[in-house]
Amino acid sequence: MTTSKKKLLLPDAMARPGWELARSRADVDAVPFAPTAPNPEFRRLLHDADGVALTSTPLTAADVEAAPRLRAVGRIGVGYDAVDIAALNARGIPLMTCGTDNSPTVAEYALFMMLALAKGGSTMDALPRQGRWPERYNSLPTELLGKTLLVVGFGRIGTRADFVTVHCPKTKETTHMFDAARIAKMKPGARLINTARGGIVDEAALYAALAAGKLAGAGIDVFSPEPPLTDNPLFTLKNVIVAPHMAGNSRESLDRKSLTVVRNLLSVLDGAPRTEYVVNPEALQKR
Repeated sequence: MTTSKKKLLLPDAMARPGWELARSRADVDAVPFAPTAPNPEFRRLLHDADGVALTSTPLTAADVEAAPRLRAVGRIGVGYDAVDIAALNARGIPLMTCGTDNSPTVAEYALFMMLALAKGGSTMDALPRQGRWPERYNSLPTELLGKTLLVVGFGRIGTRADFVTVHCPKTKETTHMFDAARIAKMKPGARLINTARGGIVDEAALYAALAAGKLAGAGIDVFSPEPPLTDNPLFTLKNVIVAPHMAGNSRESLDRKSLTVVRNLLSVLDGAPRTEYVVNPEALQKR
């Protein structure tokens, strides 16, 4: 690599369109890294990086200190609870997300979980497979027609909702937002969907409410910790649908996000940051 080139550190599994865009620039050296690589290896690569794109890899203050050339950080997604914003602000480094690239993907997944819970998808699937056809009226499906949907992160918390779907970032204020006390205020028989971040819903409190029949079901895509332990009590409940933190990922959304994150990083390195994607605009004031 020549010193005149801008080094972009990109996840090796990032979708092809983003890689093609980065490699189309003669002044850019696109370097792959494994998000699961040991921290010393990640810091070695960071040392001379001008920009880095992150998936699941945390970025700590020590990582930022180990990257004297770093000028831009991009998240291939929208959450940034694993990134030390204060450390970036101190250096005047903007953190950029992918805006609404995975918004329709997450919305569709939340709707899928609502429908699967309302229609008893796993239960109905098991009846013909297991020769339990006569039991088909034992657990009747319900309808979404006429039900109330509460979107947390898009309005006030309410207690008349039949379905509650969580779409807010994880912060100090939202950690365990749905604890035992708040779950107790939910409508009896309601269903809770969390496709946001693990830890916003208290898993122990959720299990207790489901096991006691207070809630009719839950769809959980995110856990704390991740990956979850295989003996998680939620996995023993038939009225729970789980997924491996995939609500925001589809072939289409991964392509969109790969292009957005590379464009974001390049915009900073080219001196014209795409400010609409910056989550810490105060960092730009130090540039």
